[in-house]
Amino acid sequence: SSSHMEITNENLAGEEILELENAAGNVCVTVIIPTHRLSPDRRADRLTLTRAVDQAIDQLRYKYDAELIVRSLSADLKQLGEEADLLHNYDGLGLYVSSGIKKMIRFPFQVIGKVLVSDRFDLRDLWYKTQLSSAYYVLLVTENDVKFWQGHADHVEQIIDENIPQGYHDEYIYEHPSRSTSYAGHAHVKNFEKDQGVIQEYRLKAFLKQVDHAIRKYIVDDQPLVLLAPPKLISWYKDIARKMPGLTSTMEGSYSNLNQTEIASLVWPLIYRHYQSVFEKEIEKANELSGRHRAVFGMEACWRTAVDGNAYKLLVEKDYHTMGYSLKNGRQLFL
Repeated sequence: SSSHMEITNENLAGEEILELENAAGNVCVTVIIPTHRLSPDRRADRLTLTRAVDQAIDQLRYKYDAELIVRSLSADLKQLGEEADLLHNYDGLGLYVSSGIKKMIRFPFQVIGKVLVSDRFDLRDLWYKTQLSSAYYVLLVTENDVKFWQGHADHVEQIIDENIPQGYHDEYIYEHPSRSTSYAGHAHVKNFEKDQGVIQEYRLKAFLKQVDHAIRKYIVDDQPLVLLAPPKLISWYKDIARKMPGLTSTMEGSYSNLNQTEIASLVWPLIYRHYQSVFEKEIEKANELSGRHRAVFGMEACWRTAVDGNAYKLLVEKDYHTMGYSLKNGRQLFL
C-alpha cells in the first residue's frame, strides 16, 4: 500500500515561534494589521500597511541611535510591505523583522492592529494561530466520489491513499421475471424494486464502513472531522462512526466540484467555531476549579503561582496588554 500527503509551511507555526522567540535581546519589530478578504474592503489594506510600516520606522529612529541597524531593519520592513500580496488576503497580516529575520505571516482570524519596536517580538497572535493550527480532517463522500483532506487553519491538503475507496459501484444484477399475468408482473417488479433498495442500502453502508476504516489510521484521539455528503449518507455514516469522538460537524450537499481552496474556505468557519467552543470549555473548567481553590485569576496571582512552581496551565486573553515590572528576585509583580 502507499499513501502520500504534501507537508506545507502552514504546519510550521511552532518552528516559526521558536525562531522568533530566540531573537529576544535584539532589536525586534512587530507590525500587525487587520486585512480584508473581499473587495472593496481590501482596497484600504495597502494604505493601512504602508502607514503601519512608516510608524514602525519612526519608532526605530526614535528609540535607537545605531544608524546601521535602523537603516537595515527599515529597508527590510519596506521590502516586506511592498512584497505583501493584498489581493489574496486572510483576516490579518503580521510582519516580523530583526537581525537575520524577515517574516510575513498571515492570520486566518481577526487581529487588532499593533506596531511594536522592542527587544522581543509580540507573539500573542502567533501563539493563537498555533492553537488553531492543530490538524483536522475533511471527508467528502458521494456514491461516486470520496476525497479526504488534512487541514491546518484555513489550508487543506488532499491525502491520496489507495486504501480509501474512490466510489461506490452497484453490481446488483437483476434478471427480469417471465410474466404469467400483468398483475404478477407488476408484483415481481415491485418486489424487485424493494429488494434492490434494500441491497443498495446494505452495500452503501458496507462501502461507508470501508471508507471509515481507511481514514481512522489518520485521525488521532478527538481530532476534528468534517463530513460533506448527501443527507442519506450523513445519517448512515453517523451510525457507523458513532464511537468516533472527532466527528465535529456535517454539511449536507454535493461538493465534488469544489477545488481545494474552496473546500478550505467552506470548512474553516466550522473548525474555527469548534476551537472557540473548546477554548470556552477551558474557561468554564477554570471557573469550576476556582470554586475549589485550584485556580487563580488576575496577573499578580498568576505571577505568584508561577514563581512558586504551582502553575499547570495558563489561559491568557489574546489581546490583553498591560505594562508591569518585577523586582530582581522576581517574586512580586507590579502593574
